[in-house]
Parts: sequence; structure tokens; C-alpha cells
Amino acid sequence: MTTRPLFQFSQCLQQSLIIIGSELWLWIGVTIAIAGLLVLGRPFPVLGVFNTIMSVFLCVGLAKYCDLKHTNPKTAPTLSWVIKTSLPLAILVAIGIDLCWFVFMTAAYIFVRSARQNHDIFCQLASPTTYSRIRQRP
Repeated sequence: MTTRPLFQFSQCLQQSLIIIGSELWLWIGVTIAIAGLLVLGRPFPVLGVFNTIMSVFLCVGLAKYCDLKHTNPKTAPTLSWVIKTSLPLAILVAIGIDLCWFVFMTAAYIFVRSARQNHDIFCQLASPTTYSRIRQRP
């Protein structure tokens, strides 16, 4: 007895292609805008993380907009309303994740720095003459 799985990737792919096909120019514009934002994040990693997370949340809102417009065009919200409701949440989540990333990177830097100092102390205690020769190398 074979059972059919509840979740099939092909169904999700079909639905996403219907959503993209219904608002093709919107998705092309969003893709170009996200590409521009991600290029700005290349020299600044914090800005890259912020833009990536914000883009994900905005794309989820736009997918919801396209789905509502496709299923019931009469009661679908406007595009500006979707952006106004999705953007604050996207910015808050992006700032929160950036803050967590900053705290993690700071803690990692402090830990690595203190581990290096402790390693130097242990090397001095173990063999002071060898340690001084190692420290004098260029």
C-alpha cells in the first residue's frame, strides 16, 4: 500500500511559477533592486546581512500580494500597502539579526584575543628560552 506524500516539491514549484508568471515585471524589478542592494553589502558585511534579511521579508510580502491578487483580484491589497506593512517588520528583524551578529563577533574576538594571550603565558612558563627565540623571529 503506497501513500502519497502530503508535501510535494513539484506542487510548490508550480505554485511559485504561477505567482511569478502573474506579476512578471514586478519580480524582475524586485530582482534587479535586490541585486543592487546586495552589491552595496559587498564591502560592508553588516550592510550585506541587513539587506539580505530585509530582501527576504519583502519578497515574502510580495509573494503574498501576488497570491492574493491572483486568487481574488477584487479584494487584493495594493502594492504600496504590502510594502508599508512588510518593510517595518523586515527592518526590525534585520536590525535584530545584525545586533546578534555584532555581539557574536565581538565575543569571538575577545575570546580569541584572550586565548592568544593565555597561550603566550603558557608558552613562557613552559620554556622561557624557546619562547623568547620564537618571539624574536621576523
